[in-house]
Amino acid sequence: MQKEKYQNFIAGWGAGFVETVLLYPPNKMIFRQQLQGITAKEVYQQLRNEGYWMLYRGMLPPLIQRTTTRSVMFGMFDKFHRYFGCSECRTAQTRIACFACAAFMGAVEAISCPLERTQVLLQSPKYNQRYQNTGHAFKELAKIGPKELYRGFTIVLLRNGLSNVFFFTLRKPFRDFVIDCDQQCISHYIGVKIPEQLVTFIGDFISGAVLGASISSLFFPVNVVKQRMQSTVNSPFSSAWTTFKVIWIERNRSFKELFRGITLNYTSLNTSHTDWRSIGSCGLVVILQFVSLDVRVRYLWQ
Repeated sequence: MQKEKYQNFIAGWGAGFVETVLLYPPNKMIFRQQLQGITAKEVYQQLRNEGYWMLYRGMLPPLIQRTTTRSVMFGMFDKFHRYFGCSECRTAQTRIACFACAAFMGAVEAISCPLERTQVLLQSPKYNQRYQNTGHAFKELAKIGPKELYRGFTIVLLRNGLSNVFFFTLRKPFRDFVIDCDQQCISHYIGVKIPEQLVTFIGDFISGAVLGASISSLFFPVNVVKQRMQSTVNSPFSSAWTTFKVIWIERNRSFKELFRGITLNYTSLNTSHTDWRSIGSCGLVVILQFVSLDVRVRYLWQ
């Protein structure tokens, strides 16, 4: 019972750790495309010129942020989920409570905005010489004031809150739908009985990958605006809408240029939003990576 109590917290921490370490290089490429509106080939050339030792520069802020927020988010969400009876969600009041619960978890995650802010500066090529490391960048921003540390907080709050509402609301019904389809297809085309754990894993994998990547793609322009807002230091503050209009004009009012980097983003999110589980059979336990917004390795404790 005590083990169950902390299971989601520990798995959430592990999810954030593996996700950050494995996906940091492609995420850095996506960031450069979002910030500068350039092609993947140009970003690759930039990173190559900077040197491969600079590839993981700026990884500490997202590592701290994701391990902490994933742990709190999934641990606390499950508690609120059970408390409000979100498993059923049969009444309008319960649904509203569940939406509020997911949005609140997004707000909790948004508190770590200074880490995200620091990460943006360390990933931006124009600050390679100005900031030595995470501690130095954070210290310099803190000297200017809290407002500078929390630059872009409103749009981070909006993004996290809405994306969490979509993800946690759609996750279970979509997962159940995928599992039902898997079972029917396996029975019809293969005609053999597949272990329930394997069917559940396939359902978690497909639903988490498709749902996570789709939501991330939906909010891709929001991230483009956020990166621009957080990539300046000690400059006049602009609203998200004003920043968007500037970017829209710079990118020649082209959706293609606005969404540069979305292909790589979709590919990496297929991994990072997957609900990975450990599968055990015939004495063999394969501990899979627990990546994502919904990674909870339940069978690890069995």
